[in-house]
Amino acid sequence: MKLVNLGAGLEHILDMELINENSVIIDAGANIGEFIEKMRTLTTAKIYSIECSSYNYKVLCEKQYENIKTYHCALVGTKVDKVTLTEYAGLPKADGHPRFNQWCNIYDKHSDRFTADPNVKVVKYDVDTITLGELIKENDIQSIDYLKMDVEGAEYDIIENLTQEEADMIQQISMEPHDDLKNAAMVRKLESLGFVVKSFKALDNPSVGEYYAYKPKKKD
Repeated sequence: MKLVNLGAGLEHILDMELINENSVIIDAGANIGEFIEKMRTLTTAKIYSIECSSYNYKVLCEKQYENIKTYHCALVGTKVDKVTLTEYAGLPKADGHPRFNQWCNIYDKHSDRFTADPNVKVVKYDVDTITLGELIKENDIQSIDYLKMDVEGAEYDIIENLTQEEADMIQQISMEPHDDLKNAAMVRKLESLGFVVKSFKALDNPSVGEYYAYKPKKKD
């Protein structure tokens, strides 16, 4: 294994020995493309990016990344036609993009924090959804070399509904946990599907971290 941490602010873990130019990578919670930009320094592999925020999706499209297919929707485990997104926009950061936009989510989390903050605009609107199975079928994906998820709590529903057939296609997963009460059940489900699961502390904040799941190599 050649485990790499993509760095403070990203924190996603991956085994670069499993990635090549023919790999398929799924970026769920693409935001404005920091993960894509980092991966493009490492590989030219095909990336399917999924982003539910209209603002973030517009930024992704404007960047015109090569060998990327971008979806404006939410990745979910249980299929519904629409979900309501809560989107935040604070004062601009140094890069010109609004603060807190990376916290957009479909569970109405974080809203209480910004209710009385005049510098943060909170809007809600409906977005389409896609399941992992639908993404696989629509693009005739045969294998997923890396599934990255930073989806503000939706990862629990996605993993809970992950089928053995879908799991068998996935080589490695990296995701940011958002609910301590749900982490143990998520790890058990991943292990039941044949993954080995490890946790890592974040480089820039040891109080949070990342879960990394991978398929062990079969012995001859």
